[in-house]
Amino acid sequence: MQGKMGSRAKRRATVESSLDASAEAGLQNVIEQLKSRLRIAVVFGGNKVSPDSVVYRSQNTRPWKSYETVAEDIAASLKRSGFRNVDVVPEDMQLCDRLRRNGTHMAWLNTGGVQGRNSAAHAPSTLEMLGLPYVGHDPLSATTLDNKHAFKREAVCAGLPTAPFSTWDMTRGPFQPQLNSRFQLAFDGYSGPFIVNSGNRATTMIKVEKNRLRCTSALARMMRSRCDSDDCSPELRWR
Repeated sequence: MQGKMGSRAKRRATVESSLDASAEAGLQNVIEQLKSRLRIAVVFGGNKVSPDSVVYRSQNTRPWKSYETVAEDIAASLKRSGFRNVDVVPEDMQLCDRLRRNGTHMAWLNTGGVQGRNSAAHAPSTLEMLGLPYVGHDPLSATTLDNKHAFKREAVCAGLPTAPFSTWDMTRGPFQPQLNSRFQLAFDGYSGPFIVNSGNRATTMIKVEKNRLRCTSALARMMRSRCDSDDCSPELRWR
C-alpha cells in the first residue's frame, strides 16, 4: 500500500512539474510576442512650474522629486530586454492625453506626484480611472506607505511592535502637548527626548528634541516650511 501511494505521489509531482514548465514556456512565448507590440509608458513626477503642468500651483506636502533619471534607467532596461515601444512621460495634467495619443497599453509608475496631498496616489488613481494596467502600488497602498502615521496605525492593528507616536496637523492651531489627550495617552508620562518629523515617508525634516515643550516650537518651524500632518515619536534609543 505504501509503495503504491509513493508511486502515485511521485507521478503527481512529475506531472505538476511538467505543467509548471509548460506554463512557464508558454508565458515566455507570450512575452516574446509582446515585445514588438506592447506600448509602455514609464511615468516620472512632473514639475508644477513647467508650462501646462497644472491648473493652479498648490503646496507639496512631501519633498518633491521628479525621479526622471530612474525612469530613464527603467526605460533603457526595458529596451535592452527587447521591448521596442517605450516612452518616458511626466505625470501632470497632460498625462491622460499623452497616454491616449501614444496608444499606451500599460504604464510603469516611478513618480511621487506633482503637488497636493497624498500625491503618491495621484498617478495610480488616474490610471485606475482610465482602466490602464500599471506596474506600481495601488492608490490605497501608495497613500498608506507614503504617510508614516497611516502605516504605523496599520502596523499596530496587525499586532506588530510599533513605537508610540502621536500626530498633529498644525492647521488646527499650536501643538500643546500638556493639553493633548492623544499625546498623553501615547506617551504616558514619557518626558523625552522625542523625534519630531514630517508625517510623510520622503521627509528631510527630522529633529530630535529633549522634551515636550521643545516639540511645540519644532512643529511650528516645520509648519512654516510645509503645511503637513506632522508626526512626533519617542527617541527609541532613549526609551
